[in-house]
Amino acid sequence: MERIYAPPGLALAKGQGIGVAVVDTGLDFKHPDLSANINTTRGFSFTSVARTSSAQDDQGHGTHVGGIIAALDNQIDVVGVAPQAKLYAVKVLDRSGRGTDSTVIAGLDWIAANAQKAAPRFAW
Repeated sequence: MERIYAPPGLALAKGQGIGVAVVDTGLDFKHPDLSANINTTRGFSFTSVARTSSAQDDQGHGTHVGGIIAALDNQIDVVGVAPQAKLYAVKVLDRSGRGTDSTVIAGLDWIAANAQKAAPRFAW
């Protein structure tokens, strides 16, 4: 926390009222240390031609990144940097961790188009 200038105990440092889009392999919506902090009503997958709305992580990296950001402050594993932030899954990488420039750009475009609708709003 000191390395990112977020001393423990600050309300903002806990991420309350902050939304964070995880642009990666998705998020594990059933992960016991993350599920309470994942916004399941917003999120999208850009990894298939059909553009499904399932952003479930089938690789693990996105869930790991989500844990660094917002793992709950509980007795499970570690505590995230912002344990009260809400995570939004933006899946741009497939189960092998691969994606294209176009899937990443589509994910970033989705964030820009949905930032005002997100509750809590995305932190820029």
